[in-house]
Amino acid sequence: MDVLQQFEVSPREIDEVIHGGFSGARIWKVIDHSGVTFCLKRWPANGPTYQHLIWIHQVIRSVATSTDVPLAVPVASKSGCTVVSAADYQWDLTGWLPGEPASESVTSDQVQAALRALAVFHHAAQDHNSVIGASGLSRSIEYRREFSDWLINGGVNEIAVCVGSRTSHAVILQAYRENAQFITRAIREMAGKSYALIPCLRDIWSDHVLFQETKVSGIIDYGAMRLDAAVVDIARLLGCYEAMNKGVWNLGIDAYREVRHISIEDVQLAQQLARVNVVLSAMQWLDWLFVRKREFADPIAVDQRVALLTSQLRQFYTA
Repeated sequence: MDVLQQFEVSPREIDEVIHGGFSGARIWKVIDHSGVTFCLKRWPANGPTYQHLIWIHQVIRSVATSTDVPLAVPVASKSGCTVVSAADYQWDLTGWLPGEPASESVTSDQVQAALRALAVFHHAAQDHNSVIGASGLSRSIEYRREFSDWLINGGVNEIAVCVGSRTSHAVILQAYRENAQFITRAIREMAGKSYALIPCLRDIWSDHVLFQETKVSGIIDYGAMRLDAAVVDIARLLGCYEAMNKGVWNLGIDAYREVRHISIEDVQLAQQLARVNVVLSAMQWLDWLFVRKREFADPIAVDQRVALLTSQLRQFYTA
């Protein structure tokens, strides 16, 4: 591939990874002639802009330099830049991180290790010179608020019509309808708050944290990173783990607190956001699949994601 020449990598093997996430990015595992393994990513046309990717890379490099969090550090090209524009796309190259995600089950030790790693990331990222002292609304929560308003004003009926008689998704629609007032009120209250804003991963969930036994060996996929509230990342990741191993929420919070302070109010906020997120995320998938008719490269991975969200629904909304 010509783009690899820009990174001065001579490949011995190149294999495309089928499941590169849901963003539309394409990923190749590249092994050079010295045996070093890289991850080559072609970002989708509607993905992060060139300048946004540069900022993401700067934050990743900064955190990786000052901590032991295992991150996929971008490689500089011949020009010295970590982003290459070629064939109408943006490309980057990072080291390949080992390990596997806890996709179906997770241990208490893994939860604690993951939340410590997230806290270390947040603690280091908050000191990045582009964001010190930033505050304002959470973009993630505001996005959820807009979608929630669409649902409560008739969107749920549109989704239900398009889903039709597919009984496998009935639990999602039922969970939303039974809790619509709570969800709408809660997300509106959260959206109206001002938060300390730091670089947040925003798409950190079980598939994006890799383990070798109980040790975190990699945190991957940074394309959604933006300034946001730390509770957004905590709610998203710990909500996934709570669905796999009920009762680990407090263990995860305690592990996070070993590294970075989080107030009682923010803990409560994260827990409420996790409850709201799981319903709105599940409804978002139904909207994408049946109303917007979005297509994804890996339908099996999509089914697994919806199944995980359905499992989370049962954990958060059944006694």
